[in-house]
This record gives sequence, structure tokens and C-alpha cells, in this order.
Amino acid sequence: MAFVNEILLITCGLLIYKIMQPDKVTDLSYLTEASAGNKVFIKNMIEVFIHQTPELITHLKETAENKDWTEFRKTMHKFKPTLTMMGIYSLKEHVAFLETNVKLGASLEKAPELVLTIENVCQQALAELKKELQSFSE
Repeated sequence: MAFVNEILLITCGLLIYKIMQPDKVTDLSYLTEASAGNKVFIKNMIEVFIHQTPELITHLKETAENKDWTEFRKTMHKFKPTLTMMGIYSLKEHVAFLETNVKLGASLEKAPELVLTIENVCQQALAELKKELQSFSE
């Protein structure tokens, strides 16, 4: 089964990307494909991510701390497509776990720790995307 998964990843180009960029947490290939390579659109989406992500992370931390799970779910749901657009695939399982468990009211004690993981990965993503933005200015 693992071999089949590797073939699927190679087919999608994700494994090749990870070999070439092993330390990166972002992958703009989906955004590039979805926008048909429109650099203005890609730049705008990166700018939105850079602007909104710190606010969303802060809101997730606050709502988890306050155990406001309804608001937490709304924020996580809003955040999810942005992570996909920026190709932050390493957070997919964390986000799915949080969405499911918050909805069910299960394993809620894990939410703050997972939000911290999301924050750390997003900090790296923000740094990468700020560098990416510089390439649009050159």
C-alpha cells in the first residue's frame, strides 16, 4: 500500500517537490494551477494570507482558551481553504482532527497544542511567502 501511495504522490508531483524543497512547508503549485499562472492573482492571494493568518491564529488560540468551540469551528473552517491554496499540506491532518473533534466535542484538550503546531508551521509559511513576494517585485 505504501508503494501505491508513493506512486500517487509522484503522479501529483508532491513527492518530487518535497525532494527538491525538503524544508519548505508551502507549495504554490495548486495556486499556480488554479490561477492558470496569473502572477497578479497569486501575489494577491499571498498578500491576503500574510495579512489574515496572524489574526486567524490569534483568534483560534483565544477561542480554544475560552472553550468557545462554535467560534473555533467557524474560524478553522474559514482557515482551511487558505491552507490548501498555499499548499500547507503538513497541517491537513491537524485541521481535519480539530474540525471533527470540536464538532463531536471530543479530545478538546488537544486543541491548544494543535493550534500551537498550526501556528509554528504558519510562521514558517509566512516567512517563505514573504520571500516569495519579493520575487514578484524583482
